[in-house]
Amino acid sequence: MKQAIERAARRDGRSLSATAIDLLRKSLADAPGEQTRVSSAWDEFRPLLYDGNDEQAEQFARMMEEIETARKKDFGKPPPEPGE
Repeated sequence: MKQAIERAARRDGRSLSATAIDLLRKSLADAPGEQTRVSSAWDEFRPLLYDGNDEQAEQFARMMEEIETARKKDFGKPPPEPGE
């Protein structure tokens, strides 16, 4: 097997280690059932936070937009003095 990798490396003008690493990557990518699914934090949390009710989702989105709008209006104001 090492000789086959050496021949492939010479043929492609690459080092033995670079060729071996590429072959390992390709074999791992092609292995059935071994592929790692990459997902975002949103993909992981969505099933916990969203129960399929579109009306509630729209209501929540509107509420978050209102909060963001209020936050932007408040941006730049000095913080209140203690005791106010």
